[in-house]
Amino acid sequence: MPLHESQKCRGTGFPARPLEADPGRARKPVPRQLVRDGLDLQMNSLLSQPRARRLLFLGIGIGVALIVPLVWWLWPSGQQRAVLSGHHGPVWAVAVTPDGSLLASGGEDGYIRLWTSAGAGAGTIDGHTGAVRAVAFSPDGHTLASAGDDKIIKLWDTATLAERGSLTGHLDAITSLAFSPDGSTLVSGSRDRTLRIWTPDEKSCRQVLEGHTGRVWSIAIAPDGKTIASGGDDKAIRIWNLASGAAMTTLEGNQSRVTALAFSADGKQLACGSRSGEARLWNVEDGRELALLSGPTGRISALAFSPDGQRLVSGGEDRRLHFWDLANDQEKVALKGHRGTIAALAWSADGQTIVTGAEDGKVMLWDPPKP
Repeated sequence: MPLHESQKCRGTGFPARPLEADPGRARKPVPRQLVRDGLDLQMNSLLSQPRARRLLFLGIGIGVALIVPLVWWLWPSGQQRAVLSGHHGPVWAVAVTPDGSLLASGGEDGYIRLWTSAGAGAGTIDGHTGAVRAVAFSPDGHTLASAGDDKIIKLWDTATLAERGSLTGHLDAITSLAFSPDGSTLVSGSRDRTLRIWTPDEKSCRQVLEGHTGRVWSIAIAPDGKTIASGGDDKAIRIWNLASGAAMTTLEGNQSRVTALAFSADGKQLACGSRSGEARLWNVEDGRELALLSGPTGRISALAFSPDGQRLVSGGEDRRLHFWDLANDQEKVALKGHRGTIAALAWSADGQTIVTGAEDGKVMLWDPPKP
Protein backbone atom coordinates (compact mmCIF):
# COMPACT_ATOMS: atom_id res chain seq x y z
CA MET A 1 0.00 0.00 0.00
CA PRO A 2 1.44 3.36 -0.94
CA LEU A 3 2.54 5.68 1.87
CA HIS A 4 0.62 8.79 2.66
CA GLU A 5 2.54 11.99 1.82
CA SER A 6 2.94 12.78 5.55
CA GLN A 7 4.66 9.42 6.17
CA LYS A 8 7.34 9.76 3.58
CA CYS A 9 10.76 9.96 5.33
CA ARG A 10 9.21 11.36 8.50
CA GLY A 11 9.09 9.69 11.90
CA THR A 12 9.76 6.25 10.49
CA GLY A 13 13.09 5.75 12.27
CA PHE A 14 14.83 5.33 8.94
CA PRO A 15 16.95 7.99 7.23
CA ALA A 16 15.89 9.30 3.92
CA ARG A 17 17.52 7.42 1.10
CA PRO A 18 19.81 9.65 -0.91
CA LEU A 19 19.01 10.25 -4.51
CA GLU A 20 21.00 8.10 -6.85
CA ALA A 21 22.61 9.65 -9.84
CA ASP A 22 21.38 8.56 -13.18
CA PRO A 23 24.30 6.59 -14.64
CA GLY A 24 23.26 7.56 -18.09
CA ARG A 25 23.36 11.24 -17.39
CA ALA A 26 26.62 13.21 -17.14
CA ARG A 27 27.00 15.65 -14.23
CA LYS A 28 27.45 19.22 -15.36
CA PRO A 29 30.55 20.79 -13.71
CA VAL A 30 30.24 24.04 -11.80
CA PRO A 31 32.11 26.82 -13.64
CA ARG A 32 35.33 27.90 -11.85
CA GLN A 33 34.40 31.55 -12.14
CA LEU A 34 31.23 30.91 -10.14
CA VAL A 35 33.28 29.22 -7.41
CA ARG A 36 35.72 32.14 -7.24
CA ASP A 37 32.87 34.64 -7.22
CA GLY A 38 31.21 32.74 -4.38
CA LEU A 39 34.39 32.70 -2.30
CA ASP A 40 34.99 36.40 -2.95
CA LEU A 41 31.42 37.17 -1.87
CA GLN A 42 31.86 35.19 1.37
CA MET A 43 35.22 36.84 2.13
CA ASN A 44 33.86 40.34 1.47
CA SER A 45 30.90 39.60 3.71
CA LEU A 46 33.24 38.38 6.46
CA LEU A 47 35.58 41.37 6.24
CA SER A 48 32.65 43.77 6.38
CA GLN A 49 32.14 42.74 10.00
CA PRO A 50 34.52 44.69 12.32
CA ARG A 51 34.87 41.92 14.89
CA ALA A 52 35.59 39.26 12.28
CA ARG A 53 38.11 41.55 10.64
CA ARG A 54 39.94 42.11 13.94
CA LEU A 55 40.03 38.39 14.69
CA LEU A 56 41.37 37.62 11.22
CA PHE A 57 44.19 40.16 11.48
CA LEU A 58 44.99 39.00 15.02
CA GLY A 59 45.24 35.42 13.81
CA ILE A 60 47.56 36.39 10.98
CA GLY A 61 49.77 38.34 13.38
CA ILE A 62 50.01 35.46 15.85
CA GLY A 63 50.78 33.04 13.02
CA VAL A 64 53.63 35.16 11.70
CA ALA A 65 55.03 35.68 15.20
CA LEU A 66 55.10 31.93 15.80
CA ILE A 67 56.09 30.62 12.40
CA VAL A 68 58.97 32.98 11.52
CA PRO A 69 61.12 32.15 14.59
CA LEU A 70 60.29 28.45 14.16
CA VAL A 71 61.42 28.47 10.53
CA TRP A 72 64.58 30.40 11.51
CA TRP A 73 65.56 27.78 14.08
CA LEU A 74 64.54 24.70 12.12
CA TRP A 75 65.93 25.75 8.74
CA PRO A 76 68.95 23.59 7.86
CA SER A 77 71.87 25.47 9.39
CA GLY A 78 74.85 23.24 8.88
CA GLN A 79 76.35 20.36 10.75
CA GLN A 80 76.63 21.72 14.27
CA ARG A 81 77.40 19.13 16.88
CA ALA A 82 77.02 21.37 19.92
CA VAL A 83 76.41 24.97 20.93
CA LEU A 84 78.34 26.03 24.03
CA SER A 85 77.10 28.94 26.12
CA GLY A 86 78.86 30.70 28.95
CA HIS A 87 80.49 33.86 27.66
CA HIS A 88 78.76 37.19 28.27
CA GLY A 89 79.59 38.99 25.06
CA PRO A 90 81.51 38.26 21.86
CA VAL A 91 83.92 35.31 21.69
CA TRP A 92 87.16 36.53 20.10
CA ALA A 93 89.42 33.46 20.29
CA VAL A 94 89.31 29.65 20.29
CA ALA A 95 91.93 26.90 20.37
CA VAL A 96 92.10 23.09 20.52
CA THR A 97 94.78 20.94 22.15
CA PRO A 98 96.76 18.77 19.70
CA ASP A 99 95.06 15.62 20.98
CA GLY A 100 91.63 17.26 20.69
CA SER A 101 90.67 16.57 24.30
CA LEU A 102 90.40 20.19 25.46
CA LEU A 103 89.05 23.40 23.95
CA ALA A 104 89.61 26.98 25.07
CA SER A 105 87.73 30.17 24.28
CA GLY A 106 88.37 33.79 25.20
CA GLY A 107 85.93 36.65 25.05
CA GLU A 108 85.01 40.27 25.52
CA ASP A 109 83.96 39.44 29.10
CA GLY A 110 87.63 38.85 30.00
CA TYR A 111 87.14 35.17 30.81
CA ILE A 112 88.80 32.09 29.39
CA ARG A 113 86.52 29.08 29.33
CA LEU A 114 87.68 25.50 28.93
CA TRP A 115 85.54 22.75 27.43
CA THR A 116 85.87 19.03 26.83
CA SER A 117 85.72 17.66 23.31
CA ALA A 118 82.12 16.65 24.05
CA GLY A 119 81.23 20.25 24.91
CA ALA A 120 81.08 19.97 28.70
CA GLY A 121 82.48 22.81 30.79
CA ALA A 122 85.97 22.07 32.09
CA GLY A 123 86.77 25.26 33.98
CA THR A 124 86.86 29.04 33.87
CA ILE A 125 89.90 31.30 34.19
CA ASP A 126 89.54 34.86 35.40
CA GLY A 127 92.93 36.49 35.05
CA HIS A 128 92.71 39.35 32.56
CA THR A 129 91.47 42.87 33.14
CA GLY A 130 90.19 43.32 29.59
CA ALA A 131 88.89 41.39 26.61
CA VAL A 132 90.74 38.17 25.76
CA ARG A 133 91.57 38.27 22.04
CA ALA A 134 93.99 35.35 21.64
CA VAL A 135 94.47 31.87 23.10
CA ALA A 136 96.94 29.15 22.10
CA PHE A 137 97.84 25.71 23.46
CA SER A 138 101.41 24.48 23.63
CA PRO A 139 102.15 21.43 21.44
CA ASP A 140 102.07 19.10 24.47
CA GLY A 141 98.75 20.60 25.61
CA HIS A 142 100.05 21.32 29.12
CA THR A 143 100.20 25.10 28.78
CA LEU A 144 97.63 27.62 27.60
CA ALA A 145 98.71 31.11 26.59
CA SER A 146 96.19 33.96 26.60
CA ALA A 147 96.33 37.68 25.83
CA GLY A 148 94.20 40.67 24.95
CA ASP A 149 93.38 44.25 25.72
CA ASP A 150 95.39 44.41 28.95
CA LYS A 151 98.61 43.95 26.89
CA ILE A 152 99.73 41.00 29.03
CA ILE A 153 100.38 37.41 27.96
CA LYS A 154 99.51 34.90 30.66
CA LEU A 155 100.56 31.26 30.83
CA TRP A 156 98.29 28.71 32.48
CA ASP A 157 98.66 25.09 33.60
CA THR A 158 95.85 23.25 31.81
CA ALA A 159 95.65 20.55 34.51
CA THR A 160 95.27 22.86 37.51
CA LEU A 161 94.32 26.14 35.77
CA ALA A 162 97.00 27.83 37.90
CA GLU A 163 98.94 30.73 36.42
CA ARG A 164 102.50 29.82 35.48
CA GLY A 165 103.65 33.34 34.71
CA SER A 166 103.09 36.43 32.60
CA LEU A 167 104.91 38.18 29.77
CA THR A 168 104.84 41.96 29.35
CA GLY A 169 106.25 44.36 26.79
CA HIS A 170 103.59 45.16 24.21
CA LEU A 171 102.32 48.73 24.21
CA ASP A 172 98.82 48.02 22.88
CA ALA A 173 96.29 45.19 22.76
CA ILE A 174 97.62 41.77 21.74
CA THR A 175 95.64 40.29 18.86
CA SER A 176 97.27 36.93 18.14
CA LEU A 177 99.43 34.17 19.64
CA ALA A 178 101.17 31.09 18.25
CA PHE A 179 103.50 28.45 19.69
CA SER A 180 106.35 26.99 17.66
CA PRO A 181 105.96 23.26 16.87
CA ASP A 182 108.53 22.30 19.54
CA GLY A 183 106.91 24.53 22.17
CA SER A 184 110.12 26.40 22.96
CA THR A 185 108.94 29.67 21.42
CA LEU A 186 105.80 31.79 21.63
CA VAL A 187 105.11 34.56 19.12
CA SER A 188 102.66 37.42 19.65
CA GLY A 189 101.23 40.11 17.37
CA SER A 190 99.87 43.44 18.58
CA ARG A 191 98.12 46.64 17.67
CA ASP A 192 101.38 48.35 18.57
CA ARG A 193 102.58 47.28 15.07
CA THR A 194 105.14 44.77 16.35
CA LEU A 195 105.64 41.05 16.81
CA ARG A 196 107.51 39.68 19.80
CA ILE A 197 109.31 36.38 20.10
CA TRP A 198 109.28 34.92 23.60
CA THR A 199 110.92 32.05 25.44
CA PRO A 200 108.05 30.91 27.70
CA ASP A 201 110.14 28.79 30.06
CA GLU A 202 112.35 31.77 30.82
CA LYS A 203 109.49 34.30 30.78
CA SER A 204 111.63 36.49 28.54
CA CYS A 205 111.30 38.38 25.26
CA ARG A 206 113.94 37.29 22.79
CA GLN A 207 113.24 39.72 19.97
CA VAL A 208 110.95 42.50 18.82
CA LEU A 209 110.10 42.43 15.12
CA GLU A 210 109.33 45.77 13.51
CA GLY A 211 108.31 46.45 9.93
CA HIS A 212 104.54 46.78 9.80
CA THR A 213 103.23 50.31 9.40
CA GLY A 214 99.85 49.51 10.94
CA ARG A 215 98.28 47.29 13.55
CA VAL A 216 99.08 43.56 13.37
CA TRP A 217 95.92 41.46 13.31
CA SER A 218 97.13 37.94 12.58
CA ILE A 219 100.23 35.75 12.79
CA ALA A 220 100.98 32.13 11.89
CA ILE A 221 104.00 29.87 12.34
CA ALA A 222 104.92 27.38 9.62
CA PRO A 223 104.66 23.68 10.56
CA ASP A 224 108.44 23.26 10.26
CA GLY A 225 108.94 26.04 12.80
CA LYS A 226 111.27 28.04 10.58
CA THR A 227 109.13 30.99 9.48
CA ILE A 228 106.48 33.37 10.78
CA ALA A 229 103.84 35.11 8.69
CA SER A 230 102.16 38.30 9.88
CA GLY A 231 99.57 40.66 8.47
CA GLY A 232 97.60 43.74 9.43
CA ASP A 233 96.40 47.20 8.53
CA ASP A 234 99.16 47.89 6.00
CA LYS A 235 97.74 45.14 3.70
CA ALA A 236 101.15 43.43 3.48
CA ILE A 237 102.02 39.89 4.54
CA ARG A 238 105.50 39.79 6.00
CA ILE A 239 107.52 36.59 6.26
CA TRP A 240 110.13 36.37 9.01
CA ASN A 241 112.83 33.91 10.03
CA LEU A 242 111.80 32.56 13.42
CA ALA A 243 115.32 31.77 14.62
CA SER A 244 116.94 35.08 13.72
CA GLY A 245 113.94 37.39 13.52
CA ALA A 246 115.13 38.66 10.14
CA ALA A 247 112.59 39.83 7.55
CA MET A 248 112.65 37.44 4.59
CA THR A 249 110.06 38.70 2.12
CA THR A 250 106.82 40.64 1.75
CA LEU A 251 103.76 39.39 -0.11
CA GLU A 252 101.78 42.20 -1.68
CA GLY A 253 98.55 42.31 -3.61
CA ASN A 254 95.87 42.41 -0.95
CA GLN A 255 93.39 45.21 -1.46
CA SER A 256 92.52 45.69 2.20
CA ARG A 257 93.56 44.90 5.77
CA VAL A 258 94.92 41.40 6.36
CA THR A 259 92.76 39.85 9.06
CA ALA A 260 93.57 36.12 9.01
CA LEU A 261 96.51 33.86 8.11
CA ALA A 262 97.06 30.10 8.06
CA PHE A 263 99.79 27.76 6.80
CA SER A 264 98.98 24.49 5.06
CA ALA A 265 100.08 21.28 6.79
CA ASP A 266 103.14 20.94 4.53
CA GLY A 267 104.01 24.63 4.92
CA LYS A 268 104.11 25.24 1.18
CA GLN A 269 100.97 27.38 1.00
CA LEU A 270 99.79 30.36 3.01
CA ALA A 271 96.13 31.37 3.11
CA CYS A 272 95.18 34.97 3.72
CA GLY A 273 91.84 36.51 4.62
CA SER A 274 91.08 40.21 4.35
CA ARG A 275 88.73 42.93 5.48
CA SER A 276 87.13 43.04 2.02
CA GLY A 277 86.20 39.34 2.10
CA GLU A 278 88.92 38.13 -0.26
CA ALA A 279 90.70 34.85 0.44
CA ARG A 280 94.03 34.29 -1.32
CA LEU A 281 96.48 31.43 -1.55
CA TRP A 282 100.20 32.11 -1.80
CA ASN A 283 103.22 29.99 -2.63
CA VAL A 284 105.45 30.60 0.37
CA GLU A 285 108.70 29.65 -1.38
CA ASP A 286 108.55 32.05 -4.31
CA GLY A 287 105.84 34.49 -3.18
CA ARG A 288 103.49 33.80 -6.09
CA GLU A 289 99.76 34.28 -5.67
CA LEU A 290 98.19 30.91 -6.48
CA ALA A 291 94.47 31.62 -6.27
CA LEU A 292 91.82 34.13 -5.34
CA LEU A 293 88.95 32.30 -3.63
CA SER A 294 85.42 33.65 -3.82
CA GLY A 295 82.42 33.07 -1.60
CA PRO A 296 82.48 35.15 1.58
CA THR A 297 80.75 38.50 1.77
CA GLY A 298 82.36 40.84 4.28
CA ARG A 299 85.41 40.52 6.47
CA ILE A 300 87.15 37.16 6.90
CA SER A 301 88.18 36.86 10.54
CA ALA A 302 89.68 33.36 10.64
CA LEU A 303 91.09 30.65 8.39
CA ALA A 304 92.26 27.06 8.78
CA PHE A 305 93.49 24.28 6.52
CA SER A 306 92.22 20.77 7.04
CA PRO A 307 94.94 18.51 8.48
CA ASP A 308 95.16 16.62 5.18
CA GLY A 309 95.63 19.89 3.27
CA GLN A 310 92.75 19.20 0.88
CA ARG A 311 90.37 21.87 2.14
CA LEU A 312 90.35 25.39 3.52
CA VAL A 313 87.69 26.87 5.79
CA SER A 314 87.00 30.50 6.62
CA GLY A 315 84.69 32.32 8.97
CA GLY A 316 83.77 35.96 9.17
CA GLU A 317 81.27 38.75 8.86
CA ASP A 318 78.67 36.83 6.83
CA ARG A 319 78.31 34.37 9.75
CA ARG A 320 79.05 31.33 7.60
CA LEU A 321 81.77 28.73 7.39
CA HIS A 322 82.99 28.58 3.80
CA PHE A 323 84.75 25.41 2.65
CA TRP A 324 86.93 25.24 -0.47
CA ASP A 325 88.20 22.16 -2.27
CA LEU A 326 91.83 23.03 -2.96
CA ALA A 327 92.09 20.54 -5.81
CA ASN A 328 90.16 23.01 -7.97
CA ASP A 329 89.96 26.07 -5.66
CA GLN A 330 86.16 25.92 -5.77
CA GLU A 331 83.86 26.58 -2.84
CA LYS A 332 82.19 23.34 -1.85
CA VAL A 333 79.71 24.36 0.82
CA ALA A 334 78.84 27.17 3.22
CA LEU A 335 77.43 26.26 6.63
CA LYS A 336 75.45 28.60 8.85
CA GLY A 337 74.57 28.56 12.50
CA HIS A 338 76.00 31.61 14.25
CA ARG A 339 73.94 34.77 14.58
CA GLY A 340 76.92 37.07 14.73
CA THR A 341 80.25 37.53 12.97
CA ILE A 342 82.47 34.46 13.31
CA ALA A 343 85.60 35.85 14.97
CA ALA A 344 87.72 32.72 15.44
CA LEU A 345 87.97 29.09 14.39
CA ALA A 346 90.21 26.07 14.81
CA TRP A 347 90.34 22.69 13.06
CA SER A 348 91.31 19.76 15.29
CA ALA A 349 94.42 17.77 14.40
CA ASP A 350 92.40 14.60 13.77
CA GLY A 351 90.22 16.48 11.28
CA GLN A 352 86.99 15.51 13.04
CA THR A 353 86.03 18.79 14.70
CA ILE A 354 85.89 22.48 13.87
CA VAL A 355 85.50 24.93 16.74
CA THR A 356 84.16 28.44 16.15
CA GLY A 357 83.62 31.49 18.32
CA ALA A 358 81.46 34.43 17.32
CA GLU A 359 80.11 37.81 18.29
CA ASP A 360 76.82 36.16 19.26
CA GLY A 361 78.61 34.93 22.40
CA LYS A 362 78.48 31.26 21.37
CA VAL A 363 81.12 28.61 20.85
CA MET A 364 80.07 25.95 18.35
CA LEU A 365 81.41 22.50 17.53
CA TRP A 366 80.97 21.31 13.94
CA ASP A 367 81.36 18.07 12.05
CA PRO A 368 83.28 19.07 8.90
CA PRO A 369 81.64 18.11 5.61
CA LYS A 370 83.21 15.10 3.94
CA PRO A 371 85.75 15.74 1.16
